[in-house]
Amino acid sequence: MAITLQLSPEQEARLRAVAGQLNVAPEALAETAVRDLLAQPDEAFLRLAQAIVDENRELYERLR
Repeated sequence: MAITLQLSPEQEARLRAVAGQLNVAPEALAETAVRDLLAQPDEAFLRLAQAIVDENRELYERLR
């Protein structure tokens, strides 16, 4: 999938500066940042899953 980003001039300058420090293309840095963001687990989902496990802990223990 290809995505076009609209950055403010300040954001673009910051992206270019950080990419330059890392010696990578700004596009590669932006792509990596998005991939890293999407790879992180959703905190709300993790809290809900933990609440369900906690609620049903006794049942799970009996099923083992």
